[in-house]
Amino acid sequence: MKTTIRFILVSFLFCMYAKNSLAQMDTLFTDTVLIEMPFQHMVDSCFEHVDLDLVPTGLLLEHGYPTIDVKAFDGTLNDSNYAQTYSWRKAYGTLLRSFIDSTAAFDTLGTLVTAMQVYVDSGLVPVSILNYQYNSIKPSALDDSLFYLTGLQLHDIPGRTQSPYETNTCFMAASAISATDENTVSFVFKEDFYISNDTRTVDHLEVDFGNGTDHILAWGDTITIVFDSTYTEGINLELFFTDESSLSSHFTMEASKESPPELSPYNNLPDITNWALAHEGISDQLVVSVRFGCGNSSGAILKPFIVLDGYGDPKLSALSAALNKYHNGRAFWGMFFDKNETAYLNLFKQGYDLVFVSYKDGSAAIQTNAAAVEEMIELINEEKWVYGSTHKNVLLGVSMGGIVGRYALAHMYQQHIANSANPNHDTKLFFSFDSPHWGANAPLGLQAMVVDLYRLYSQGSIPGIEWEEIYWDYKSITSPAAKQMLINHVYWNNRSLHTDFYDELRDVSYNNGQEGNIGCRTIAISNGSGKGLDNGGWYGQWKKPQNLGVAMYPGANMLNFGITKTQDTMCGQCPQIQLETGWCIKATTKREGLHLMG
Repeated sequence: MKTTIRFILVSFLFCMYAKNSLAQMDTLFTDTVLIEMPFQHMVDSCFEHVDLDLVPTGLLLEHGYPTIDVKAFDGTLNDSNYAQTYSWRKAYGTLLRSFIDSTAAFDTLGTLVTAMQVYVDSGLVPVSILNYQYNSIKPSALDDSLFYLTGLQLHDIPGRTQSPYETNTCFMAASAISATDENTVSFVFKEDFYISNDTRTVDHLEVDFGNGTDHILAWGDTITIVFDSTYTEGINLELFFTDESSLSSHFTMEASKESPPELSPYNNLPDITNWALAHEGISDQLVVSVRFGCGNSSGAILKPFIVLDGYGDPKLSALSAALNKYHNGRAFWGMFFDKNETAYLNLFKQGYDLVFVSYKDGSAAIQTNAAAVEEMIELINEEKWVYGSTHKNVLLGVSMGGIVGRYALAHMYQQHIANSANPNHDTKLFFSFDSPHWGANAPLGLQAMVVDLYRLYSQGSIPGIEWEEIYWDYKSITSPAAKQMLINHVYWNNRSLHTDFYDELRDVSYNNGQEGNIGCRTIAISNGSGKGLDNGGWYGQWKKPQNLGVAMYPGANMLNFGITKTQDTMCGQCPQIQLETGWCIKATTKREGLHLMG
């Protein structure tokens, strides 16, 4: 049977690394690190009996650690090989680690990025080009007897008549930044940022900035482009040599869009051990957006239909905090309207105030967010009662939001049963949508891969400036909420966090001799495939209406979700202003109250 040597090598390397660096129990990791074996040491051991001087280009892909498939960027264009600055960095780092002789390698990625930043700070956007030939082991090298394998080590075969290596080209261009808030961008093409071992002489560049015009450029040229939209589909670059041959690449960048802040996670690595599951400090934990229902011109929530958001990964939470912009109901209710216009309009015409709740930290301990939801419900109830409303709440929890809502309602009800002086939730109906009431599953193999990659990352084998995603992946699977929901966790001793939480959840909702009694009617809806796959459902695969493209944030007016119905069709005598303007409410704690921001 045909076996690729690359698959064998990578598999063995992962096995060796995991075996030597992690304590194991029933194939699951503990938080104890026994041995930290540098990745390159393991690679050198695998190639100990191979004469690497015979590698034609001096770069061997399997000798490094790839963070991107550089073979996809071969100098031809297709729909799947668009580049941008971060994928360019990955390709650069992959080739840098592939050098057999490190003294012959090009500059470190940090050095190159620092040099580019000088131009960016001066208002110019340098375009970097990577044109490097490298070698990889032929997929048939073992079957064709070009190598043989003993244990985990490769051996040359004396007298072989052909090379076990194939030569490939990585050609990739990208701008130094991925987004800018300007629509006028000045690009500069410096030979310093042309990284190549190609012996051919460059004649010129032809660049199409998305407007169908080829601009002929040379090294040192600067060109200013005015983009007429907020996004350019792609910039095509073709590099011509004096022998009339050429290589092509295309890359994307977003214009007229604010760049996300640099979070620099690689300068602030998380601890490998368990993170605290403190349930204190819930102040300012939620952001709540409200779309007032027809007939409600009071500026207060009178008939609440509350939606609790699901799990929010740590990177999204960090970016939201840095930008002070959080999820609001615009996208959710827009999807609701798009998928079931009748249901949405019925809610709106019946006077429901559509309330959407997101979390400042969507990966925090479930009890933390549930406690904040309890305070929010108290505030909403107090407000509607002051205005004389007797309408009870309807609560919908999406994914993890269903667990947060269940815990909050159950705890409020239990406290009220124990002492009637404690406020009840005043909720008549609770929906949970695709919520993991018994826990969630994530493949242990995938979790283990993230842990292994993170250890390489934290050792410096993969610099954060190249592959910061692994930091956020690791932080996601080791976040408090993930540890609580995952039935099987890659760190074996974290399983107690799951069992303890779900025992607590069942205990808190056990009232009057009935498990699940939370003081209101409950309905659970499942729309999942049961296989961990996207089932194409309205929530699993959102379809964004074209007229919902305006970015929203707390404090901004929410538009009408594309509703173009007339006053009479929508809600009879509902004031027209209600179709055009909404409000955002920032719910914090009872001490700070609800803050209306128009």
